[in-house]
Amino acid sequence: MPAENRQQDAATLAVMTPAGFNAFQDKMEILLPFSEDEGAMPPSFRGGIWLYGEWTLAPGVTWNIDNSIDYWSTANDPYDWRWRLAHLFVVKVAAANELPSGNNHAAATIGVGDIAWKDCSFHDTAKRWKPYAGQDLYIYCDDAGGIYAQNTSVGSTYYFYLMGMFTRSIQDLRYGPHRIKSFADYARMSAAYYNGHQDRTVMLWAATKEEDGLPGTFLGATKLYGQFTILAGADKLLDDTRDWRGRIALMHWSLVPAANRLPAGVNHDPSVDPTTKDYMLWCTKTGVAVGGPFPAGSFSWNPAASGLRIYADNANGYLYASNTTGAAIYFYLTAKMTGTI
Repeated sequence: MPAENRQQDAATLAVMTPAGFNAFQDKMEILLPFSEDEGAMPPSFRGGIWLYGEWTLAPGVTWNIDNSIDYWSTANDPYDWRWRLAHLFVVKVAAANELPSGNNHAAATIGVGDIAWKDCSFHDTAKRWKPYAGQDLYIYCDDAGGIYAQNTSVGSTYYFYLMGMFTRSIQDLRYGPHRIKSFADYARMSAAYYNGHQDRTVMLWAATKEEDGLPGTFLGATKLYGQFTILAGADKLLDDTRDWRGRIALMHWSLVPAANRLPAGVNHDPSVDPTTKDYMLWCTKTGVAVGGPFPAGSFSWNPAASGLRIYADNANGYLYASNTTGAAIYFYLTAKMTGTI
């Protein structure tokens, strides 16, 4: 990662100050669970890893596309890609030279149908994600927990690149935190470590030439995730750890037909779940009163016209969802929120 991703370059032998580290945190993308997540996800469930890469997959080939989770494990700490919430984006192209490293890569050659995304949890080999209907490309975890791409076609080669976020285990507390390095109390942090940590951190900055009213100090982001069941006609608190009003939010919403099909459920199946999904980039503005009403133009989101409304409470800023339908709704959600605009 180039040095321009850093909040500051620490010189050799420089002393890391609390103020400098706080400024660094202000610009980080921090991954947390929703405070009201109800899917048996551990309350200390923190952190995640963003990965990216490109591949050429010949007919009949199965390829281990990542085993870096090993890097975050210890001898007594099992590592496994299964039972993690995955946020995946895949783009397929027509030839190797159209991959990001190729000499003919251009956004003009990529159509909407070339881009696939999914939020899911891989539980076993039989439950595989097929990003593109009619094409025999699969992404899955094997029985040992490695993550793989598989081409089961007879004559087609697939060229694709992937970016994915994987959280810690949503089921097993034995898994350690996703640290680049662990420090003992009162240990000194070297400049090389601090710079390396910044190089591996997702940072959110304001565009320098933004011109329509967003503040120049608009920095940092928080990404949250969780799964929920909301009964017919009910209002549900999703998060009360922060004020969601006046934020730009990027939300990915996934609907399943039953509680046991949620990511932590025993019947969750990436080959079919979610049954409906939607995403939105929007501003929560001043929020909505809990329970509505939700007239046209209200500051709420109705994903996939499902009758579910997601919004900030206009009284305290907590994030809520209201089920305006006559049946229970089972969904999971990832939401990235900026600083206050």
